[in-house]
Amino acid sequence: MKLSDVMSAANLSFYAEVGLCLFLVVFVTVVVRTFRRGSQAEFDELRRLPLGGDEE
Repeated sequence: MKLSDVMSAANLSFYAEVGLCLFLVVFVTVVVRTFRRGSQAEFDELRRLPLGGDEE
């Protein structure tokens, strides 16, 4: 019995499909958040964050 036979019988393709779905969800979320309207103001605020002083 070869290792390839054992791995084929284990039906592990489910994990690859779950990983692909998770990647797709994260990718779409990042793209939508990046290109939505109003995100430019948020990016401008975050861009100036290192230059701002401590406001306490």
